[in-house]
Amino acid sequence: DGDTLEYRIRLEYVKAMVAINDMFDLERPLTGDERRRVDDILSDAVFLQEAKPDAALPHVLASQAYGLRGEADAARGELNRALELEPENAWVQITACSQCVGAGDVAAARKHLAEAERLDPEFPLVLYRKALFALTVDRDRQAALKHAARLLERTPRFAMAHVLRGLILMSGPDAD
Repeated sequence: DGDTLEYRIRLEYVKAMVAINDMFDLERPLTGDERRRVDDILSDAVFLQEAKPDAALPHVLASQAYGLRGEADAARGELNRALELEPENAWVQITACSQCVGAGDVAAARKHLAEAERLDPEFPLVLYRKALFALTVDRDRQAALKHAARLLERTPRFAMAHVLRGLILMSGPDAD
């Protein structure tokens, strides 16, 4: 039934994103086992796309998998499809922001970040991305600290918020 399928989409998405997040920051090519895991994630995403064609999350998942495989055009295509399906989804918009940052398209990243913020200004990933954007793109340490403080206030157990705050503090003039 629809509720069960929606639950499965969300469950598969969460499980796969844990694996994807573990692999995204590797400073090396994927191992054979990691590559097979990404292929399995992509296979699951395609199955879920076919099972529920109007759901954006399977396309976001496929986009992430294609990104890990180094297939930028396919990753962009999947994310564009997710944006077509659910333009009012803050998660989809923040994922688009991240993808644009990775591609070096700052103007598009700003547009997606602004849209995500409009949709859900307290969404932790919006606050996280705003702090990171302020630090790395705008080079505005004070704005980055402000956004990081709001994020930590909102989600004190979010480990990446603490890491981000540390990076911001280390970027200061006395951080030599």
